[in-house]
Amino acid sequence: MPEFRIRRKDIVTAITTALEASDDVTALWEGGAAAFDRVDEWSDVDMMIAVKSGTKDAAIALVDEALGNLAPFAVRYRLPEPAWHGHSQVFYMLEGASPYEFVDTCFMDDDTKRKFLEPETHGKAFVHFDRAGFIDQTPADPGETRERLGKRVAALKQTTALGRTGTLKELARGNELEALAYYNGSMLRPLVELLRMRHCPGRQQFHTRYIQYDLPEELVTRLRPFFFVRDAEDIRARHAEAGAWIDRLLVELGEEFGV
Repeated sequence: MPEFRIRRKDIVTAITTALEASDDVTALWEGGAAAFDRVDEWSDVDMMIAVKSGTKDAAIALVDEALGNLAPFAVRYRLPEPAWHGHSQVFYMLEGASPYEFVDTCFMDDDTKRKFLEPETHGKAFVHFDRAGFIDQTPADPGETRERLGKRVAALKQTTALGRTGTLKELARGNELEALAYYNGSMLRPLVELLRMRHCPGRQQFHTRYIQYDLPEELVTRLRPFFFVRDAEDIRARHAEAGAWIDRLLVELGEEFGV
């Protein structure tokens, strides 16, 4: 890894200093790798910012200025709104900084219900400041989690039965690339989701993201050949194995959640 003029600590300090000086910014914390104590040289900078309602654009301007004072932007991209999460999100890459240490900033009104603070999903927030007790990391209610997972298992019993035909019909047609896409989407994705329900339900929808941390090592090893298929015949064989594994998990989890 080459040496860069601007490092992660410079980025974090610049943002923290700028936002802490504004009375409109309620709280600032880091998520991502920092929330799991796994920061390394490839970690990006996940900054979460809560602001008084109506002041997100002003807070974004403060971050623009703070990072712009460090270096010119190689990339500045604001996610089109309304974004899927209802907040404002801006990404930055700085000239003179590692491309891996890009900045992902999420700005939310401090009256929001969607805080991205559930500890079983987002880890332990690395708090820079919190003026009003905004950062609440109460674990999810076990009853609500059980109900949510039960509904999802019931849905997967239906959707996996429908989805698994796509791989086979495209193999029969000789459309190998399309068959591979079906296999990845309709077989491997629900398989990993079901395994996550058992081992890390808070990250049920994360698919392979963080999988090496979230699932037992023996399961990650077992999954590898399902992802690194060689050819059409290997897809067909792994499709059958994955289907049998999915069916077992659906029965076991269905019994566990009463669906």
